[in-house]
Amino acid sequence: MGDGKTVGVVICCHGEMAAGLRSAAEMIVGPQAHLAVVGVQPADGRSDVERALRSAVAAVDCGGGVLVLTDIPGGTPCVEAARRRGAGVELVAGVNLPALIDVLICRAKAADVHALAAAAAETGRKHVVSGRELFEPGAGEPVAR
Repeated sequence: MGDGKTVGVVICCHGEMAAGLRSAAEMIVGPQAHLAVVGVQPADGRSDVERALRSAVAAVDCGGGVLVLTDIPGGTPCVEAARRRGAGVELVAGVNLPALIDVLICRAKAADVHALAAAAAETGRKHVVSGRELFEPGAGEPVAR
């Protein structure tokens, strides 16, 4: 962001996926400030998830907005994160590691949280490919690295 305010990031997924994504991303790009994880467990009710998300969003918000990344579009993490949208909070569902890494690298320079969300969604889509697309000649465009 041009104003020096970094977008905070919350990863909210079923089970331990959020923690695993954070661990893998930080192995690649280094430790990250203003990054929180919420793992939704089988015993968690809607109010538990809502409370955890509210707390995580508040913890990472440093004035540049907050991007919440969730696993399954339409799943509990996504639905509860969607309730938080607005007032500087945006959502991307279907997160993968390339999208998360892109968010972490680009978030300080993003125009705003909405532009960062759009870029994350595009990166995530671009990096879901079949082995055939990657390794068979003439099968398609190789993924840019």
